[in-house]
Amino acid sequence: MPIPPKAAGGNQPPTDPHRVYIGGFPSNVREQQERIDAVKEKFKKFGELTDVEVPLDSRKRCMTMAFVKYTSEEAVKKAMTQTGTELMGVKIDVKPAFVPKPKKAKPKKRKPKKQTQNKTKSKSKKTGPAEKIKNESEDEDERPKKKKKKMKSA
Repeated sequence: MPIPPKAAGGNQPPTDPHRVYIGGFPSNVREQQERIDAVKEKFKKFGELTDVEVPLDSRKRCMTMAFVKYTSEEAVKKAMTQTGTELMGVKIDVKPAFVPKPKKAKPKKRKPKKQTQNKTKSKSKKTGPAEKIKNESEDEDERPKKKKKKMKSA
């Protein structure tokens, strides 16, 4: 398989010998599943597919590319011959794909801490020693437990 030329400084990531990049799709025109199906149909004749991926952008729209993974390098070589052919009404560009970067876990959205609200409240009113102790425990994200009062039945 031909190896793409090195980028300036030689910082180009390694290529995956079983994966191809397919580019040239129009942005956000087709549904993801429709594009996956079209790519599978065109590229399955070159060898056994293990994965077809159509990445989505931050707005959940199809990006202008797809990736196909095969079980053999021979299938990749055959698929590479499809540059300039038509798929879904556009001419596609087929190249070796880089090894995918490991996906990072999405950071969890943090809820604002109560201390921010308490600090603004405490600025507006004077607090005594008992109130200061309460605010300090809330700053440590510990809420004092409320005692339930039992009512005597008559």
